[in-house]
Amino acid sequence: MYKIVGLILAGLSTFIAAFVIGFIKSWKLTLILSSVVVPSCSHGFLRRPPAPLPL
Repeated sequence: MYKIVGLILAGLSTFIAAFVIGFIKSWKLTLILSSVVVPSCSHGFLRRPPAPLPL
């Protein structure tokens, strides 16, 4: 369980850091890509079957 939380936090922090660097370097391209990434991630999250609860 703690391994999963660590992986989620590492992935989320990497995504946020890349997003900030993208806005600093090229804000127009980052804005266009964010309009594609957000619906794509939400679609993948909604289509995923629920994970079984650990015992």
